[in-house]
Amino acid sequence: MTYNSYKSTVSPLYKNLNLLKINDIYILEIGKFMHKLHWGRIPANFDHLFTSVNQAHSHATRAATRGGYIWQLASTVEGKRSLKHLGPKIWDSIDPSLYDISPPAFKKQLKDNLVNEYSDWLSYAILWNYAKVRAVHLGFTDLCLFVMYHWY
Repeated sequence: MTYNSYKSTVSPLYKNLNLLKINDIYILEIGKFMHKLHWGRIPANFDHLFTSVNQAHSHATRAATRGGYIWQLASTVEGKRSLKHLGPKIWDSIDPSLYDISPPAFKKQLKDNLVNEYSDWLSYAILWNYAKVRAVHLGFTDLCLFVMYHWY
């Protein structure tokens, strides 16, 4: 139980409970797919969807040295939602230090990175609401001291 009001924003709750939002679950799954692609662990029928920057040209660009993929241009909404377009886009947004770790470690680290992007300003509000529930008889000054003591 988080002791939050029903009016509270959800991002801090997701962060405190270490849960992903639906959009971030989608990003995680595409990230896992691209990680498998990077390591050559996907079926061959997906090979034609993605072209690595190294295959396209031999220049030593940043994208080529970090193991990037060419973004497929998309002009329609459906095209922008496709794996062919989103896969390289999401892969480029992932920290390159995660590219060379094992799949379970990649999944955990990417999830942690996504959860850490959530705002946690409400952690204070969660504690404040808990303190109000637990210490109704305290005065305002005592309540503030209670929250500050448990917060730090």
